[in-house]
Amino acid sequence: MSRIQKILFAIFIIASVVFGYLGYQSLKNTKQPSVKVSALIPDSCSVLLLFDNYPEFTNSLRNKSLIWQDVRLLSHLKPFDKYLAYFDSVLANNNDFKELAENNPIYLSVYPGNKFLIALNLKELSDEKRFKEKLSLFTNAPALIKTSLQDGVLGISNDESVLANLFNAAGSKLINNKNFAILNEAADYPGVSIYVNSPGLLCKTFSGLTVSPESIAFNGISLPDSNEFKGDIYSAPLNSFELLEHVPIVSNAFRVFAIGDAEKLFSKVGQKDWWKEVNSAALFNAKKQFYDNISEYMITVSLPSKNKALVVHLKDSVKLAEVLPYMEDTSLTHGDIHHLISSKQSFNTSTFENVKLSEFHHFVVLRDHIIFTVTESDAEIFINAKLINTSILQDKAFGSYAAKNFDVEYHYLEYFLASSLTKEQLPYNEWLENDDIYLLKNISHCSFLSSFKKGLTTYRFHVKYFQEDILDEPNVLWTMNTDSTVITRPFPFKNHITGGNEIVFQSQNNALQLLNATGKIIWKKYLSEQIRSEIYTVDAFKNGRFQMLFSSDHYLHLLDRNGNYVQGYPVRLPAKATNKLCVFDYEGKNDLRLFIACADNRIYNYSIWGIKNAGFKPHVTSSEVNLPVRYCKVGLSDYLVTADRKGKLYAFSRKGDGRIDFKNKLLEDVADIELQEGSSLNNTQIIYYDEKNGLINKISLGDKKEIFKTSEAETSIAYSFGDFDKNKITDILLATTGKFEAYDINGTRIYTTRKPDFLTPFAVQFHSLNNISFITVFDKVNSKITMCSQESLSNKEFSATQPALAYDLFNDGKPYMLVVSGKKIKCYKL
Repeated sequence: MSRIQKILFAIFIIASVVFGYLGYQSLKNTKQPSVKVSALIPDSCSVLLLFDNYPEFTNSLRNKSLIWQDVRLLSHLKPFDKYLAYFDSVLANNNDFKELAENNPIYLSVYPGNKFLIALNLKELSDEKRFKEKLSLFTNAPALIKTSLQDGVLGISNDESVLANLFNAAGSKLINNKNFAILNEAADYPGVSIYVNSPGLLCKTFSGLTVSPESIAFNGISLPDSNEFKGDIYSAPLNSFELLEHVPIVSNAFRVFAIGDAEKLFSKVGQKDWWKEVNSAALFNAKKQFYDNISEYMITVSLPSKNKALVVHLKDSVKLAEVLPYMEDTSLTHGDIHHLISSKQSFNTSTFENVKLSEFHHFVVLRDHIIFTVTESDAEIFINAKLINTSILQDKAFGSYAAKNFDVEYHYLEYFLASSLTKEQLPYNEWLENDDIYLLKNISHCSFLSSFKKGLTTYRFHVKYFQEDILDEPNVLWTMNTDSTVITRPFPFKNHITGGNEIVFQSQNNALQLLNATGKIIWKKYLSEQIRSEIYTVDAFKNGRFQMLFSSDHYLHLLDRNGNYVQGYPVRLPAKATNKLCVFDYEGKNDLRLFIACADNRIYNYSIWGIKNAGFKPHVTSSEVNLPVRYCKVGLSDYLVTADRKGKLYAFSRKGDGRIDFKNKLLEDVADIELQEGSSLNNTQIIYYDEKNGLINKISLGDKKEIFKTSEAETSIAYSFGDFDKNKITDILLATTGKFEAYDINGTRIYTTRKPDFLTPFAVQFHSLNNISFITVFDKVNSKITMCSQESLSNKEFSATQPALAYDLFNDGKPYMLVVSGKKIKCYKL
């Protein structure tokens, strides 16, 4: 080997060692943390929440949940919501923390005294230095926040001792808790999991949490307490809600128990025994015969008197008849109502020790059921309910809820109508302050179902939102009451921080208001004029942050999501606007062009910054232009098309130069036009409707005119354009008195239906959302909207004073409709 070769070989060896060492160090620094946060959570927590994707969950909870919008104001939840809001703002304003939180398990544990701990692993150890430099972001928190970052584990808490316990290796850890280990092994819930480790509702449970706009549900498993009913004394699970026909319609809460061995379930050794007197008088074991006769289930019922009643299902009415004479005081029997014999002992504590009820004094036998009540009038409720068939199942709202939620097998069912109960009547009320009860006014159906198997309880706890003042409109999710009449239809707006939808509208006094998806006001801003155009959502800065763009009589307006004008706005127009602002993106590159016609008979072109485009010469018209400007591209040429009030057509270029000298004209004062783009000038069509004569008119950019007859002309008509048959070609939608029709642009009728509800149509809209298509017809004279679809012969009517907005409000794949009625905006689930 030559000397040069030896030198090169030595360099190669040294380089291999150096680069190998550097590669090792790089691998060492980029590997995942070896310390897992799941092994560090202290065992002293009351509740543990595990998030697979924290930003996604908090967006659903804080921006889409109608229930959370109300209950977040509860005394015990206010601090929690405050911190959620703060952490959401940190994530929204810092991409590093946002990326760290996405698709990364985050543990949130809660401790007595409103203390909390958030803990998560960094994705790579090499990120530790970078995140340590950013921990100062938490110094502006709503309360003193402590942070610590060790061995790739980030801890955030409002209590220094709680944070210290996270990193205390000698402390007791939740992962070593026997109950937690059993439940954690038995269950796996994607999204959000909750472990409850404190006394009260859902104690010693592990569940998954599901949040939708109108409900919150916990589905999980639990370990029964030593004093809880055991599965081996229950009969087969129940799966029919028809047994609730024994619950009167006036009841607002009940509990159902599936029963196997009643005596084993309820009787306790050494309890005071009311039955001793009964057995003595009967000369046989009446108590045992009574227990043996209990079959399948019993129901406790809350009544308007605030008393409770007990409904017991029987195997054999003959066996009961043998016991009855010794249970009742014959001198006080009134018709079908029996009076329990007077005794120094208690019937309740002697018979149903584990069911905490009022002291019963009466009972009534209805076929195969015996019903115990506190008063005679309570007993009469059950008799009358049976006579005239007025059970709770006759309540439409409850029946619908029961059919959807009580169709699974259960050993135990609890239901209560939260909005109709006092604090004292409300189950699980230990966390509720007296002043907080009003916050539950829109929480309606609440239910808890559980079944027992192999030492574990599976359960479902479900809470439904249902506003108390809209019981006659079961499809209404929420109602927002404004302080003045709404003067525009609602418009959609996009929240760039959460990705969620919001709603913007204007009310009297020109107050522009922004609502979140649950109908809560975010802000209100007073403008100088009424909005005349659509409200467009635009990205002026091309940075993913959205603004709202619109026009009024004398101004162009561009406001950010906080309600602040973008610099340079509002922009005063050269003269009063005569048509609505139109916005085009020629090349699809978010290079927006704004077109508006003014009273000086000129059409102006502005950039998104409110500056007149230097390359565009305002297009002069012979008369005032009220129609919108339409845009199309034919071949390599652009065409901007409109017409003035007298029907003269205009087609001009991006620079404002006239392109076509039309000989054909529109009728005077046409309501609207549409432009159907084609491959040539001769098959690119300007379309409008002659209401007086019932004619579809087409004028091509080649200046050829065609006319097609539709139905007979009507005195009252509204029309619009839309792709009704979904073939990507414009159709004309006509609403006349008592009829709706759809035609293609060649005059062929593609749909018709008679609707007597259409009296004086003012506006017709076609909606196609998530494979659901329907039309809405706004009757301004009679203040209503009629909604109908191709598939359904039945109509839905809504009280309305503006046209509707229908879209996927909650981004959950379901259509919702926002309807204005005077000072109210209502959200309907379609």
